[in-house]
Amino acid sequence: MDRDRVKQILKFFRDIDAQIAHNAQLINIMEDTFYSLNGSGEIDGQPRAKNKISCPTEATALSVPSYASETLREWRDENEALCKLKAAISREIGRLPHLQRVIVYDFYVHGCKWQDVSQAINYTPRHCKNIRNRALDSLSRLFAGNTLIVTHKY
Repeated sequence: MDRDRVKQILKFFRDIDAQIAHNAQLINIMEDTFYSLNGSGEIDGQPRAKNKISCPTEATALSVPSYASETLREWRDENEALCKLKAAISREIGRLPHLQRVIVYDFYVHGCKWQDVSQAINYTPRHCKNIRNRALDSLSRLFAGNTLIVTHKY
């Protein structure tokens, strides 16, 4: 795996939380739309006649279109996959030496500028870039050995 691919993965890693939050928001909106008990019938506690659905929850569940259920399932699956991917990338970054890990997190994940990164660790920006290059080389080997990271489409 080359450095550009590692940089692409690290930039994607920075946005995983936002994607998960966005999907969760869409899931909540869709659940509120289709699984809301408001307006699903009068709830007065009185028994109903035969062959009628008496439970508002059952009525709501039966009225949900199949496309909505499939879409919700897809978004939940995507969120689960993104959580696993985030954990895998984080685990591989965690295997780096401390200084490399700090530089990768500060520059790629937190979006700091080189001047800020170098001041935080008391190195020159050029030295930080050299350490970053070694970290990218190490991550390329680590990422290449992880099938979850290699097979995901970024």
